[in-house]
Amino acid sequence: KKPLLKEKDILIEDKNDCSFYVARVVRDIEVKPSQGWLEERIDHCGINSVNNIVDITNYCMLKWGNPLHAFDLDEIEGNIYVRRAKKGEVFVGLDDKERVLGEDNLVIADERKVIALAGVIGGKNTAVTFKTKNILLEAAIFSPLTIRLSRRKAGIETQSSYRFERGVSPQFLEFASQETQNLIINLAGGRFGGYKEKGRIPSRQKKKIIFSSSRLNEYVGEEISYSKIRKI
Repeated sequence: KKPLLKEKDILIEDKNDCSFYVARVVRDIEVKPSQGWLEERIDHCGINSVNNIVDITNYCMLKWGNPLHAFDLDEIEGNIYVRRAKKGEVFVGLDDKERVLGEDNLVIADERKVIALAGVIGGKNTAVTFKTKNILLEAAIFSPLTIRLSRRKAGIETQSSYRFERGVSPQFLEFASQETQNLIINLAGGRFGGYKEKGRIPSRQKKKIIFSSSRLNEYVGEEISYSKIRKI
């Protein structure tokens, strides 16, 4: 049974933009440089180490394919909103660049401010630093078309937007979120502080792959039976 996150609600403006959102809270963490194995693994995948919390979210993104984001919980004022930006709303990302947003941008916001460009980049105002003690971990399913438009309007491309634009796997989202939480507790101390989800996981659709078995056999250089191809 998952203890509910009671002090904050999650409000999704349009389910077409965000069909499912999961928030987990981990309290009393110690933000510090990552252990050697973690830093080495993400570095080999082309991602620079930031700190143990951010590195864990990136590690789990690489493993599961689902981007995750950690907010400094104590910098979030009130409830969490997944909504379109208001025209002229200003946002400063983790890259220290200020952007003026519009209605084409999907954002994560609290009662007073934008805290992330949804599916693209987090905000400087809720960044995890070495002073952070409590975090809110986000995992979500965003519309690929919405993220692509928002990212282009903002003039930025990230590891997260690259994946969201191509569609992430709904059935792995909760595994990715759970493992990220567990790793944070194991590597950064802390304790689980609550869980909340909104929306529904999109139903999994079966896909057909159409190709020529004769061309496959010619390409690999051996005869593979039709029944074996179907099994694979």
